[in-house]
Amino acid sequence: MKTIVHKLALSVVALLGLLSCDEKHEGELINDKEAKINVFQADGIDGIIDEEKQTITVYAPWNTDLTKMTTSLSLPEGATSVPTAGTNVDLSKGTKYRIFNGNLYWDYTVTAQYPQLENFAIGKYKATIDHSTGKISVKYPKGESLTALTPTFSTTPNATVSPASGVTQNFTQSVTYTMSYRGKSFVYSVEIIPTNFAPIAFVGTANSASAIADEDEKAAYTWLTENYDTAKYISFSDIKDGKVNLNDYKVIWWHWDNNKELPAEAKADAVVNKMKQFYAAGGSFLLSSWAVQYVVDLGIALDGKVVNIPSYSVKAGQIVGVREKAKSLEVIEAALAGFNHSKYPWIEWDDASKSGKFLHKPERADIPENIKEQLIVELYSK
Repeated sequence: MKTIVHKLALSVVALLGLLSCDEKHEGELINDKEAKINVFQADGIDGIIDEEKQTITVYAPWNTDLTKMTTSLSLPEGATSVPTAGTNVDLSKGTKYRIFNGNLYWDYTVTAQYPQLENFAIGKYKATIDHSTGKISVKYPKGESLTALTPTFSTTPNATVSPASGVTQNFTQSVTYTMSYRGKSFVYSVEIIPTNFAPIAFVGTANSASAIADEDEKAAYTWLTENYDTAKYISFSDIKDGKVNLNDYKVIWWHWDNNKELPAEAKADAVVNKMKQFYAAGGSFLLSSWAVQYVVDLGIALDGKVVNIPSYSVKAGQIVGVREKAKSLEVIEAALAGFNHSKYPWIEWDDASKSGKFLHKPERADIPENIKEQLIVELYSK
């Protein structure tokens, strides 16, 4: 007990000592100096400083070697930098600068890049831009007039583009846009690609899109309609009652933001059978969040076990097949009828067991399907 009292007394004394510091000790750790970069230049070009993001961006003309730039810094009184100003500095991939002043420091990532034309779009149709070649491609509804389209875009600060954003153009032929910056120029060429956009269905338990209650589900549907003219909401009840023909769609997206069991509406026999028929006919599913569990109802198995893990990584030697009780289903037989396994050298197919052995990871050239990778990138970059 005596020891405990002694320790408690020492603690109280220490606390009182901290609280009774005289004024001459207060503020010893306060530094009124600044640790920052006032001005950063590379090849005489002022960098754009963003203190919140701790970045500095230098836009250099297209003939500049971004790996061999001459830098200079203007710092507050007493401040130093690591690294210091220098020549032949590589700013192409982002270089870290740390500024010291007294007991303070502040970091920046400095990057040099060429000016760019960005966010090119015609209405809701966003372009794919290759900045290395200047090629801009816009997929636009096939059959629509191209004679008077009004694109919008943004540019690098202090750069100009001709024709300007918001000017109506005739896109029946390629249209060029010339960007000018610090006495140099770069030409972009815009090509319109007439496209038959695949009809997309967004399915849910709500009777209508306006009745969607879950915020994440509502956000997913909103994004889809804002980016795809062909998007339409359908309910599981509509599918069950035969009010919609799933063959009218190429893709069905279901986002279920609930970690409980999937809703009864989705698991109803009439709905599941129609979904299987849709899949057997070549339709595609996008199942996000907890909706990935729906693959169980489709009857797909890995090494004899049902897998309901999204983006499951299959290893060489594993066998993917149809589970036993689903092999005799008409929709499964229809889906596998005429399956040309010779197109896939990385699969060893056994028709009797309705299973395939994964031999090795395929190269892109080994996948014959017409997959639009850019659409996948655009979807997950939102």
